[in-house]
Amino acid sequence: MRLPCLGNRPSSISLLWLLATIPLVLSCDSGRHTPAETLLPAGSDTGEAQSELAPPAKSPSGRIAFASVRDPDASEWALYVIETDGTGEQMLMQGTLDDPPAWSPDGTRIACAKRVSYGHTEIFLVEVQSGEATQLTHLNRNTASPAWSPDGTCIVFACDKDGDDMFDMDLWAIDSDGGNLRRLTHMRAPSSNPAWSPDGEEIAFMYDLQSHEGPPDIYIVDADGSNLRNLTNSPLMEAFPAWAPDGRTVYFTSGTSEEDVGVYRIRTDGTGRERVTCGVDRCGQASVSPDGEWLAVVGGQFGRPSEVYLVHLETGTSRPLTHNAYDEECPTWSPACSAGGSE
Repeated sequence: MRLPCLGNRPSSISLLWLLATIPLVLSCDSGRHTPAETLLPAGSDTGEAQSELAPPAKSPSGRIAFASVRDPDASEWALYVIETDGTGEQMLMQGTLDDPPAWSPDGTRIACAKRVSYGHTEIFLVEVQSGEATQLTHLNRNTASPAWSPDGTCIVFACDKDGDDMFDMDLWAIDSDGGNLRRLTHMRAPSSNPAWSPDGEEIAFMYDLQSHEGPPDIYIVDADGSNLRNLTNSPLMEAFPAWAPDGRTVYFTSGTSEEDVGVYRIRTDGTGRERVTCGVDRCGQASVSPDGEWLAVVGGQFGRPSEVYLVHLETGTSRPLTHNAYDEECPTWSPACSAGGSE
């Protein structure tokens, strides 16, 4: 995880902005207020995992896609899927980024960014059943963070503006059949981590104004690129937005340093910001289950490999989904209709 790095691996092109933002956060006085936060469960005085709490009785359904590096030399990430009961782990593609993959609405394909050559990544579509991959974009640029529209017709992704700057990205869109490529945003600072609203009308994303006004915030823009607004408006570093199924809440990762990071949520009108109790140390990169009752997050102790955890929102308890001595990042929950998943 790269807000901050929970494991020990190098960052991908879509997340390296964090390394430059930490000093700004610690010294920034932008004049923006810090919203009130609900940090801890009742009776708790620390943000550490509540290991003594029993896990909830109900088990979630579906599958989780995530990135993992199993190479001892830490040179290559790969795309994996796993059932939410921890069985059936399968590697689908090597050479991907430590970057959130995106399920198609019918659960049959996953969009992800794959390294084609040094300094050159493209968006690929991977068949979940067979592992067969098709290259979707042919831009000769750095691409990252694909997000599939709820109706399945469009994929939004981050792409560098000039073809040679991995830190300066705008949002682009392309039809899922490879046609109608268009640029959605023309921002003066990097944009990344797009996430569609459930109704397909809006896109939340990370907008990094660090060189102008402060650390990255979560912004929302209409699906046609209009009506830009700042959702979080906070002096903290914020990234990885994820919508709740009801479309009224956005989850995101926020923190001030590598030791202080967590999952937060906020209503789409900018009110009700609070920290989510995850029952695990230093969690982030949340993905919401289709029923809205669970989160898949990355968590773990500082300096040790990160793992994927499932968090029950009502109780704040968690259980590890992966149990590997490798870094694992960017979990994404399959849609409710995911073919072959446990429903």
